[in-house]
Formats: sequence, C-alpha cells, structure tokens
Amino acid sequence: MQQDGALHITTILQYSIFIHRAYSILLHQNQDTTMAGFRIAIGGDDAGFAYKSTIVEDLNKDPRVSTVVDTGPCSAQDKTPYANSALAAAKLVASGEVDRAGE
Repeated sequence: MQQDGALHITTILQYSIFIHRAYSILLHQNQDTTMAGFRIAIGGDDAGFAYKSTIVEDLNKDPRVSTVVDTGPCSAQDKTPYANSALAAAKLVASGEVDRAGE
C-alpha cells in the first residue's frame, strides 16, 4: 500500500513541476495581444487524472493559452501507461503542433 502512496505523491510532484514551468513560461511570454496564444499538451496516468483535469481547466481559462491538448488518460479508470501519454505529448511538440508539453 505504501508503494501506491509513493506513486501518487510522485505523480502530484510531476504535475506540480509542470504547473510551475507552464506558469513561469506564461508569465515571461510577450504580452503582445497580436501574438497567437500558447499551445500546450498535457498527459499523465490514472493516479493523477483528477489533478490533470484541474490543470487542463485552469489552462483553458488562461487568455494567454490558445490550445490545450490532453494526451490522456481519458478517465481515472484508464490504465494506459504514463509513457504512452508522455510520448504522445512529446510527438506534438516535435511536430510543432504545440509549444510545450507536461506529463
């Protein structure tokens, strides 16, 4: 059971680091209103689904963010490995479809 708790704490820390990075980038982004908004991909795993959903909602409300792409999971019951979501987010950055990714 302790292992599950440690995994949950690790997931929360990973999301917290992502939030810090994303907001730091947004704070330093040029405030020129003619600029297109920031494009962000975010993914995770079932342990952090609720937290990821909250982050997605917050980013969607931010006027500096034009696009938030959720690479999964789609529910707390979705047991897709974390690496799949991370790879999908990384591919979006590599293709230029988004500016940054967080997993």
